[in-house]
This record gives sequence, C-alpha cells and structure tokens, in this order.
Amino acid sequence: MEERTLRERAFRELALEYLDGLYGYAMTLSRSKTEAEDLVQETYLRAARAFGRLGPDTNLRSWLFTILRNVYLNLVRRRQSF
Repeated sequence: MEERTLRERAFRELALEYLDGLYGYAMTLSRSKTEAEDLVQETYLRAARAFGRLGPDTNLRSWLFTILRNVYLNLVRRRQSF
C-alpha cells in the first residue's frame, strides 16, 4: 500500500474516535448545530492536511481540539472585522 494511503487510513481510524467530543465542544462554542457541524468539518479538513507532519508522540486529541478552537476564533475574528 502507498504511504499516503496508509497515513489517510491511520488518520481516519485515530481521529474519528474524537468526533463526538469535537462536536460537543463546537456546540458549546457556537451554540448552533449548523455552525458546529461546519467547525468540525473544517477541523477534520485541516487536520487531514497536516496529519503527515505530526510527531509520533503528539497528543492527537489535544491537537484536534486546538485546531477546532483556532477555527472558531478565526471565525469570530472575521465576523468582528465586518
């Protein structure tokens, strides 16, 4: 199997374990089902792109929650600038 395919499979298997927790956190931040879904989707998109750069001792859960928080804060900043 190609290395990229192996990385993608590993990401799916490991990262999806945190889907419910990320969605709950996104709901807490946004208070909107639609926005929470968008935040989680953007989080997984960014995480999938950067997954290959993670070190072997990286705490995946913390990393995903940090990405989600940063996605949310960027959204808030964009809204405030308009």
